[in-house]
Amino acid sequence: MIEWLLFDIPAACMAEAAHRNAIPVEVLYAIRHQERGQLGFKHVHEFRDGRVSVDYGPFQINSHWAGHFQRRYGLLPERLATEPCIGAAAAAYVLRYEVNRAGGDLWRAVGRYHSPTPARSAPYAARVSALALRYRQALATGQ
Repeated sequence: MIEWLLFDIPAACMAEAAHRNAIPVEVLYAIRHQERGQLGFKHVHEFRDGRVSVDYGPFQINSHWAGHFQRRYGLLPERLATEPCIGAAAAAYVLRYEVNRAGGDLWRAVGRYHSPTPARSAPYAARVSALALRYRQALATGQ
């Protein structure tokens, strides 16, 4: 059964974001699933050293990237949280950036979407890879 799969972001938004950034759409779905963010919400992380980071929306776009999108495109961070197509486009953009940094290695890039630290990025990439297989099957069968 695939009831646990998340198809809460419009399929056209996911397909366009994936296509525009030349990434597999099932990987974008899998990242959305793994991140488990909610539309309209932001999650604030307060670190022991006093740093604060905010993750926005379904794809949990962090404050570093939110700042980039605001400076470069005038996109307010709240839109990453509240507009599903904007969130999908931003997530695909971040993943494409990481693919480029990783010399084309998609799974290393997926890990870096989560963390630059190999001890944290490798398990994340493995979880997303497993989810991506399930999404590929679900998308192929129309479920």
